[in-house]
Amino acid sequence: MGNDGGSIPDRRDLVRTKAKAEQADKANQTRARWFFCALSKKPLQEPIVSCALGKLYNKDAILEYLLDKSVYGDGERICGHIRSLKDVKTLILTPNSTPSNNNDSTEKARFICPFSMKEMNGAQPFVFIWTCGCVFSQAGLKTMSSASTTPPKEEDKDASPQVDLCPQCSAKYNKADDIIMLNSSPEEEEKLRAIMERRRLAEPTKPKKSKKRKNADEETEPASKKSKTASTLPSTNPNIAAASRAVISSLAMEEAKRKANMSEAVKSLYGDGKEKKETFTTRGTFTRLHLSSNFLNGTYTDDAGKVIYKVNTPTRVGGSTTIAKVLPADVDIPRRESDVVGGERFASLGRINWKFWSTTRASTIQILGQEIETKDFFRSEGWAGKLLGSNRVFTAPDGKEYKWFLGPYSSKLVLNDKEETPVAKYHRGNLGITEEKRRAVLEVFPAGEHMADLIIITFLYTERLRREG
Repeated sequence: MGNDGGSIPDRRDLVRTKAKAEQADKANQTRARWFFCALSKKPLQEPIVSCALGKLYNKDAILEYLLDKSVYGDGERICGHIRSLKDVKTLILTPNSTPSNNNDSTEKARFICPFSMKEMNGAQPFVFIWTCGCVFSQAGLKTMSSASTTPPKEEDKDASPQVDLCPQCSAKYNKADDIIMLNSSPEEEEKLRAIMERRRLAEPTKPKKSKKRKNADEETEPASKKSKTASTLPSTNPNIAAASRAVISSLAMEEAKRKANMSEAVKSLYGDGKEKKETFTTRGTFTRLHLSSNFLNGTYTDDAGKVIYKVNTPTRVGGSTTIAKVLPADVDIPRRESDVVGGERFASLGRINWKFWSTTRASTIQILGQEIETKDFFRSEGWAGKLLGSNRVFTAPDGKEYKWFLGPYSSKLVLNDKEETPVAKYHRGNLGITEEKRRAVLEVFPAGEHMADLIIITFLYTERLRREG
């Protein structure tokens, strides 16, 4: 037991004890909360927003989540309390103008408190005012508030809560409820959640008008008010309307014949007024088109497997994409004006001419012989994916504006109004690894059945822009 170069074993070497629980690196956790979006996990980029619980998000990530809540797998857990953009506040941040030191390994904070000049990196607690969005360090706001606030009179102490003014923009706020701690502790987050629930309960609820009362109000509405409302409607592009009207006029007779030949059983599939638990594969859409693996080269079929559209794009860069539609058996068109494939006759519906130097930009769109420049047909609007202004708005022959929302994994077409009535939606396919295999589907809702051909053409353009833009 000695003088032999050995050692005496201790108890800890012989007895297996319970291992200590692994502790997360607090420095990395702090960096993740103050430098990265809580939802997308991407670096924070202005515009930056925060919710009533004090979490930091990129605004484009919140928009993507509100458009499609399945975009981020843990979205419901992180920001399930966010119902709309009204539940977040855009933060007014002060940039850090201090030059960074190349020899310093620590990451420099991008924002600071405008009063104390402390960096917003998690070392100091920061807050923002809910009414205006201005961000300060907690100590800086407390110092400025105490210096500018006058003590309340004796008769006002038992009155309503004291209202202060933001030291940066002079907006009014309530000290008790409108100061939100950024990246707060779990205990503080519970308090903020209680304040959020109390604020929501205090929101005024708009009484719904009954149908009879609504009709009576419309009948008694002054004619001058109606004419004023009509005059404020957006003007439509005559070139777009003319081209789209040609599409609809050629489609109207065919749609009428198709509906007339439907049996009662088939008609019952499209909205019988009963509430059912549905998915997009069983929902009562008027048209559901199944796409080929390559949406720019292949066929678009209905639920029964019948080919409805055929799309062909010979080259990836430049060139054009041609869209053809199957002809009904009773339509007589000369052979030189149609194409026979697999026993079906196809007529040219339109063409998208892509720019030579880009795979996603198109110079013109041709619809039934009428060619329109894409800059005249589409208008960029709103946030989508990584870019500002990636959504596309166009005017249909009915005089209404429609908007393609381009998300990171899917897209949808809605009426460009307050209600955003669904018109069409694209669903990605599934390879069958984790769930049942299925093809990609473009479903057209009843609100878009009168312009199905136009939806197909605009979908091809916007979908390529969404994937490769």
